[in-house]
Amino acid sequence: YLSTFSCLVWLIMGCCVMVYSLENLAALMGIPDAIMGVTVSAAGTSLPAYISSRIAAERGFGNQAVASVFGSNTFNICVGLGLPWVIYT
Repeated sequence: YLSTFSCLVWLIMGCCVMVYSLENLAALMGIPDAIMGVTVSAAGTSLPAYISSRIAAERGFGNQAVASVFGSNTFNICVGLGLPWVIYT
C-alpha cells in the first residue's frame, strides 16, 4: 500500500506543479487559462495513455489497450486533475 500511496502523492504533486506552471506560462504569454488548460494540459495528460495503449496493441494485448484508454483517462480526470484543483482552491 505504501507504493500505491507514494505514487498517488507524486501524481498529485506533479499535477499541482503542472497547473501552476501552465497558469504562469499563460499569464506570461497572454493566453487565457481556459485555452491553456484545454490544449496543453489535455495533451500532456492524454499522451502517456496513448503511448501505453499503442504499445499494448502492437504487442497483441488489445483488451489491455482498450482498458488502458478508459482507465487512465478516468483516473486522470477524477484524481489527477480533480484533487489538485480541490487542493489549490
